[in-house]
Amino acid sequence: MDVWTGSMNYTSSGVYKDNNNLIHIHSSQVAKDYSNEFDQMFTYHLFGPDKIAATPNSKVSLDGTPVEIYFSPEDKAASRSLN
Repeated sequence: MDVWTGSMNYTSSGVYKDNNNLIHIHSSQVAKDYSNEFDQMFTYHLFGPDKIAATPNSKVSLDGTPVEIYFSPEDKAASRSLN
């Protein structure tokens, strides 16, 4: 399974003019984390402080590279971001 994530907006200017970030991750573990997060919002209508921390694979290794998955606000993602 694959995950596409980042700050890119799928508009003409978002794709061709704006400086955006986009990453493609091929990992069933990461895809499960994203599915759990979106299920909370779009199946159970839980947003913001109502969401629960439900990231079963928050730390994975992809071809030897450590990857950490955080969702806001429940995982306090801002405090884990690098400047």
